[in-house]
Amino acid sequence: MDEVELKIFLEKYEPHEQALLLLTKREMDKNEQNYVKSILLSPEFDWEKFVGSTIWHKVNGVVYNRVKKLGISSNIIQLSLKLLFAAQAVRSKQQQQEIMRISKILEVEKIKYAFLKGSILNKIVYEDGERVSNDIDILTSKKDSNVLIKAMQKDGYLQGKYDYKDKKIIEATREEKLFAVLNTYETVPLIKKEKCENDFLEFQELDVNFRLSDLDKTLIVSEMLDKTQLIEYGESENVRTLSLEVFLIFQCIHLFREANMVVKIVGGHDLDLYKFMDIHFLITKYLNKIDWIKLFEYVRTWDCLNEVFYALYYTEKLYPHTISKKILEENTPDNIEFLNQYIGNENSTIFYDWNENFEGRVFNYNRKSEALKNLKYESERFEENKKNLKNGK
Repeated sequence: MDEVELKIFLEKYEPHEQALLLLTKREMDKNEQNYVKSILLSPEFDWEKFVGSTIWHKVNGVVYNRVKKLGISSNIIQLSLKLLFAAQAVRSKQQQQEIMRISKILEVEKIKYAFLKGSILNKIVYEDGERVSNDIDILTSKKDSNVLIKAMQKDGYLQGKYDYKDKKIIEATREEKLFAVLNTYETVPLIKKEKCENDFLEFQELDVNFRLSDLDKTLIVSEMLDKTQLIEYGESENVRTLSLEVFLIFQCIHLFREANMVVKIVGGHDLDLYKFMDIHFLITKYLNKIDWIKLFEYVRTWDCLNEVFYALYYTEKLYPHTISKKILEENTPDNIEFLNQYIGNENSTIFYDWNENFEGRVFNYNRKSEALKNLKYESERFEENKKNLKNGK
């Protein structure tokens, strides 16, 4: 961006937010590098807010690598972000080894599946340590999810949650497993303790996604899984994921889903910057390989234009020049009220309007106060669903 455009883009953000946005770009031009250096070297720069925001938004790895490459160093960078980067690199490598191992198991099972999100992005667009993943995401059909779960259970995985205090897996009940299948887009996570347990990765967690949204559309998953590819993952290993266009569509739907649920908003993780950064990195790295005509043909066939447009529109707001203006203009939905709305919990068709605009919300943790007033109703409805399930209704 030239100096005038850069000034207009950044004027709506505080200095530590400006630095965060520029340092999470895949590539910075000379103007952007000089500007971010001037911010970081300013005596008034708020390092406390800056470092806290990098960690909260899960972009600390990318930020550390960019700051290091700019030749800027400080005690707080060395004592916090550098150590986190090293820990994330160890964790990422362990997860990648597990992904390659699981891949071999699932290929033998002859089911339709694909690794998603960080499982792939950490390898194809990020350096080890730049991005942290909580788990390993897999997409499969509802039918094949049973085969996948049984294969993983045979391998030592259990469905449940990890108890950090007692360092053990608490297995899910039958009701919990059934509730997840009927009311969410993924099964109860599969957990397995690491044999070489360390403080960076005590256990492996698999999230098995089998539908895309509350309203789904299970046929979309089936059609997506007809468009998979094997990509080079290790020196002599291949891993299955979605085709480039379908992978990007899934990323967009996932971002939209989490940005618009009241439970995510109240938890403060509806607008985590790393989700927009993922899309920005993916598009800018593979810009000349993405077939946008094919992508939007899929989008319209699968009736997910709002979801994809939302993700692309706001990614462009945060990272200008990621998506061409022409692509956005040609694929703008007739009604764009959804850009400033959010929905209730799973399976909800109730919409709530935001009072604050996107730029004002993205770095404002107190945005959750807007949604808190609607949480009571959504929680009551959620508990009623659980009660009805238990009573066999």
